[in-house]
Amino acid sequence: MERHPTEDVALLRLSIKGQIWGMLRLDERRLSPEREVEVLGYPEETFYERLRSDGKAPYHPQIVNTRAYIRRLVDNTDHRMRGGGESFYELSQLAGDGCSGAPTIAYDAPGSKTYKVIGIYKGQRQMTSSRGITSSVGYATRSEMFAGWCPAILGRTLVQEANPPDAVEPIVFGPADFVDSPHPPHDGASISRG
Repeated sequence: MERHPTEDVALLRLSIKGQIWGMLRLDERRLSPEREVEVLGYPEETFYERLRSDGKAPYHPQIVNTRAYIRRLVDNTDHRMRGGGESFYELSQLAGDGCSGAPTIAYDAPGSKTYKVIGIYKGQRQMTSSRGITSSVGYATRSEMFAGWCPAILGRTLVQEANPPDAVEPIVFGPADFVDSPHPPHDGASISRG
């Protein structure tokens, strides 16, 4: 494992046989406020929704999409974030406890088969003003700040690793493709051609 020098990001190297390409691509751009994004995560609350009387929760891999807008760009000198990091998108919605580390994505075009990761969801903040008004916002570490990072354990930048030129376009299935299946996968399940 290797940690980024300034952002709350770490790289863990796994040994996997063969090539695996997903639908996520790392974005190097800084997005402006008012851009619509989504956080793809597994909020802790979904565990409790499935909790049985015996104290166990059955496996349920359905991902939860939280749609939000970028409210503004902030840095850690403005907002003291637990866990560190310096550069964040402030989001208009909370993804929920347990979503830390979830990809925050933006779509470049309707119907696109790949998702641009513009950040990593960090957490959330809820505050109540002296007038009793409560505000809630989420935060994502901005990918532009770590896309060019070249960890020693990888030997190339994260954007080179995440966006290989020889990656095949994934085949994306939707719910209609699994009408007759007793156990359809979550929306956006994919396999790679090749």
